[in-house]
Amino acid sequence: ELRESANLSLRAEDIISDPELDSERLQDEMPKAVDKPSSRLQGHIIEQIINTVNQSWPKETRRLRIAEIRNSSGNSGINILSGLPEGICDYEILAMDDYSYSHAEELYRSNLNVTVSRFDPESSGLEQKYKEGEFDIVLLADGLHGCDVLRDVFTQVSYILASSGLMVVLERRPDRMTDLNMGLLNSDWWHRSSQDDFPISSRLHPEEWMYLLEDSGFVDTINITDEISKDLHHFVVISKRSIRTGNHITQIDEHTSTCLLITNDDAESAEIANYLKSEMFKDGVNSKIIISGDNISTSNDTVSLNLLENEGQEKLKNIMEGLDGPAFKLIYIATKEEKISRTSSQNIGQGVSRTNTRLCNFINTITSSDINKLPPVWLVTSGAVADSTSLKWVAQPNPYLSGLWTMGRVIRNEYPDIDLRMIDLNINSSLGQISKLLWHEIMSGDGEEEVIVSDKNRSAIRLQKCDIASEVITHDRLVELNKIYQLEFSKAGSIDNLRWNAKQRQLPALDDVEIEVKATGLNFRDIMYTSGLLPPEMLEGGLSGATLGLECSGIITRKGEGVEHFEIGDEVIALAPAC
Repeated sequence: ELRESANLSLRAEDIISDPELDSERLQDEMPKAVDKPSSRLQGHIIEQIINTVNQSWPKETRRLRIAEIRNSSGNSGINILSGLPEGICDYEILAMDDYSYSHAEELYRSNLNVTVSRFDPESSGLEQKYKEGEFDIVLLADGLHGCDVLRDVFTQVSYILASSGLMVVLERRPDRMTDLNMGLLNSDWWHRSSQDDFPISSRLHPEEWMYLLEDSGFVDTINITDEISKDLHHFVVISKRSIRTGNHITQIDEHTSTCLLITNDDAESAEIANYLKSEMFKDGVNSKIIISGDNISTSNDTVSLNLLENEGQEKLKNIMEGLDGPAFKLIYIATKEEKISRTSSQNIGQGVSRTNTRLCNFINTITSSDINKLPPVWLVTSGAVADSTSLKWVAQPNPYLSGLWTMGRVIRNEYPDIDLRMIDLNINSSLGQISKLLWHEIMSGDGEEEVIVSDKNRSAIRLQKCDIASEVITHDRLVELNKIYQLEFSKAGSIDNLRWNAKQRQLPALDDVEIEVKATGLNFRDIMYTSGLLPPEMLEGGLSGATLGLECSGIITRKGEGVEHFEIGDEVIALAPAC
């Protein structure tokens, strides 16, 4: 649900009273041509709407999420993304045809916060793809007037809009010139009427849009452009989604929904689970705590089992299958694993293996359970990843929990049907306050799969695209420079020290060939060498010596004297140093 501090109660007079708006000049410049989908007036109005919302938006706790539905006949044509920093806004374009999809993908390729996906208005795709209330603003940018199922589309939009979320319609009035031009080109432009000789334009008047919106359950519908003139060709209608009745959380199932809290047997994780159970109870959500470990003190409110044993896995399976209603969320809490001390790497390795095995057994158990639909899974850790504000590692990083995050990413690849989200808590506060923030994050998450929650910020881990085209040296350029690249490291102990170093290209010696490497593989020997666990002296007498790589496939580009059985251009598999 939208926070009260977010100003979505927009009034027409607040938007058009802006001193920079010269409405008379904008009216004179209103385009009449069919190929112009938007006007400067529409552009100004939508920018004012977005800016007004952005100024009062609670950026510290919630990202602003905007969806735009468009097709090739129209798009917003308005640059509002420049005023919405990537750090606070997500913008999703729902393309109704191939052209608008490919065009948007190319246009917004460098915008990290823009997602482009497909949308078929005649299917229930929005309800299947998105969570209820996922978007705060939805723009219909001159794309749905020709749709025969407008009410169905409005129902889908209502589903993905948060309570009091904004629906913004940017459209044009019907006019004879447009109808003649478009109707001659496309017979689908017309809607049938009671008289076949008098078809109806696919475009709708503002009053028709307003009626359809209100008939579909939207409220506070206004035509902003009517405040300037009732004869404007382009118009903007805004409407709000009605507030969902009752507690939104309890609408997940009309009977009984249960949230399972699976926690390790350390005191902190178990206490967070108990606080979290209290927060859920306030919102009308049933929950059950399951503690997994070797030494467990049970109570009436908890169930004990050991996920490292088959008996414990079978017990969890029976619990899930025996619930009165569906488990709509599974929360796996591991905020404090075994205490880190000065111990051998072997002991740490065994601890990481044990921690990851618990999680794997948990995932295998729920996937093998006889339940109709797999619920979303939340993996909660504390101090497993870098702090979201400083991007520095926490004071005492816990390799057991860091390993859980790594395992979580593997699980997402191996089990694509499981909706796995990960939260790392870097909060210096009471466990009760931590639990409140955790419950808020779980119930109001915006689709991010990896989130770090600290005292001051909420951050998401993302892969960021970067333009390195100017730094890339092509094969032809390497040949021109007479150089090659070789993977080396300056200091053993970390893969961060690996570097591609340029080397001067040498002529093949007697009985040697030069291979342009097409594929290679690093072996465990290379990992040991890079990690410093295998000294160079042990490799120097081998085939490849103290270098990384010892096998490859490629094409012979040059050969030295004495080579008779190979020719330039031959495809070969080889054992060789530094490949």
